[in-house]
Amino acid sequence: MILKRSQIPWAALIVLSAAPGAILAQTPAEDEWNSPAAMSLVHRAIEHRGETVVDSSLSSYAARGEGYVYFVVDATDSPQETLIRTDQVAVDLYWRAPNEVRQRIVGLRDQRELPITRLNYYIDRFTIVQDDYGQSIVIADGDNVRNVPHPVGEGATDIYDYRLVDSLTLRLPDTGTQLRILEVQVRPKQPEEPGVIGSVFLEEKEGAVARMDFTFTPSSYIDPRLDYINVSLENGLWLGSHWLPREQRLEIRREVPELQLPFGTVIRTRMRIGDYRFNEPVPASLFLSRTGITLAPESERRNFPFDRPIDAEWRAEGFSAPLPMEEIRRRAEEIAVATLRRRAASGLPSTRLAAGPISEVVRYNRAEGLVFSQGVASQRGGMAIRAQGGWAFGERHPVARINLRDLNEFGLRGSLYLKQSLEIGGTRAASGLANTLATLFAGRDWSDPFYTSGGSIESGKRLSGRWSLRASGRAEYQESARNTADFSFFESSDSFRPVRAIDEGTHFSVTAAVRRELSPAGGGWAELRTTAGTLAGADSSFSFGRAELTGGFTRAWSARHARLDITGVIGTILGSPPRQELTLLGGRGTLPGYGFHTSGGTEYANLELRAGADIVRPWLRGHLYAGAGGSRLSNAGKAAAELLDVTATKGILPSVGAGVGLFYDLLHIDFARGLRDGGRTELIIEFPATFWDFL
Repeated sequence: MILKRSQIPWAALIVLSAAPGAILAQTPAEDEWNSPAAMSLVHRAIEHRGETVVDSSLSSYAARGEGYVYFVVDATDSPQETLIRTDQVAVDLYWRAPNEVRQRIVGLRDQRELPITRLNYYIDRFTIVQDDYGQSIVIADGDNVRNVPHPVGEGATDIYDYRLVDSLTLRLPDTGTQLRILEVQVRPKQPEEPGVIGSVFLEEKEGAVARMDFTFTPSSYIDPRLDYINVSLENGLWLGSHWLPREQRLEIRREVPELQLPFGTVIRTRMRIGDYRFNEPVPASLFLSRTGITLAPESERRNFPFDRPIDAEWRAEGFSAPLPMEEIRRRAEEIAVATLRRRAASGLPSTRLAAGPISEVVRYNRAEGLVFSQGVASQRGGMAIRAQGGWAFGERHPVARINLRDLNEFGLRGSLYLKQSLEIGGTRAASGLANTLATLFAGRDWSDPFYTSGGSIESGKRLSGRWSLRASGRAEYQESARNTADFSFFESSDSFRPVRAIDEGTHFSVTAAVRRELSPAGGGWAELRTTAGTLAGADSSFSFGRAELTGGFTRAWSARHARLDITGVIGTILGSPPRQELTLLGGRGTLPGYGFHTSGGTEYANLELRAGADIVRPWLRGHLYAGAGGSRLSNAGKAAAELLDVTATKGILPSVGAGVGLFYDLLHIDFARGLRDGGRTELIIEFPATFWDFL
């Protein structure tokens, strides 16, 4: 009997998505762990998994699994991810009674986005878990996780607590049979011992495992670099009684254990299993060897006829980090922190040195001069704390910041800071490293800074579907910066622009933003952000509001890794704004090919289109740019604009550009030209925007 991919079993669509004809019912969460109902179901599951079932309807099966392994670098405090390498894999699965399993990797190819060659995966990254990890869980040959007790394995009730949470009733359309799937949360009785934290979804009658979503306690991790491991195993019902693999996901995140950096590395796998063939002869030769996993010859693996491109799931829009994996992490931390009253389930040290982006550790600009800073990070009791301190040698003052982050559902963040540098207009024209290098070697500082001292608080939540909400508030004292540094290797001391003064005073503001992803893959987005604020100065006071709509769209093609990015912003500032609230336009970062930050306004719009494609991979990539923007000034904003020495644009200012990216697109060299009066040709040398959070 052969079942093709199109014959996906209805019962596989459980818990997080309901199949047509399914009836969803949620039971109230029970406050009591280890209730009689929960323990009865768990005991059925343990007994079911421990049985050696003799079933004449199933003597063997073969199946095909295909999927991807991604290696990415992700920013610690933002959703930014940078793809390093993609592997595409195909593996044949075999099983024969009573319980022998074998796998053979028949297809394997990779594609590198950055020049990292010393990267070798454990073999289990390319294979399928056929038995829900058996009686104990091992990952990476025991180098990541070793012999962690299974939540419904033999003796599990002595190790774990259980709580019934939700239920889902499925009606199978072909037979009318109803299946009830129950979600059981799991936590270890002794949180300091190795164990899993998460949920097991069990079929009510027999206790068969329909799905497992979990992470691990910190003591489970063998490798000290491990931050966390997330696992999701989903099974489908075949032949009316056999729960077999359908889709599996694994996410492994690492950091340097001695030092908190602004990024970590993530290995993310996603495997889909189908093309089941039942009760057909399986290759007997595979079972002669004790090796459970074999590889086809390299030439055969390289030439495997994959039916999807290697970048099919990660185009320019980025890999859609599956919501189930995010939910696994959130819910596991909720159990670990709120229920167990302990730190989140991370394998990293609770306290370590911390270094932010390069420009936070060391930078140079015309206002602060040379700045050095260093920090320490700690994670305890569901709260992550990071303190950073240093000295600005030009201004001769300290710089400091303390960040606090709640690890629970609402992700509350708070900050206290002293002499932090912000940009007039709120946008950055260059990465921190590029600005430091330009200041030191070319006498060009692309910042318009001022200083803030005070505090802020922020919270965000993902709403239903593709919507998310974020709110924040700030209370701080804002003061002008000034020119203090005049050193540049190849330019005279008078090459630096004067630092613009601001309206000094005590600032209060609140901001709310709602965001919608326009597609499940994240290829488009739109965000509406509103702000209301005041600034009380020694001589004058200001009250203002801002409404801003931003959005973006990305499209990518496999041929030459072509990519199109469209981004836009339109906004208005109401009331009487202080001059630092005006939006500045012109030059790199906004309207290339015009004078740097010579234009601004209280009403503004900017649209950018950027396209890129490989010319000679990986050495040379071509870029094209087109943009247009403009601004207007309200009567209340004219005084602020005059003090900043900026004017509204006379209509729309268009600009175009072209350039190249060198060696894996790591350095961009672009020329831009403004097409209206005052336009000029501008050379822009910069790092890719995806690295700005690290630079």
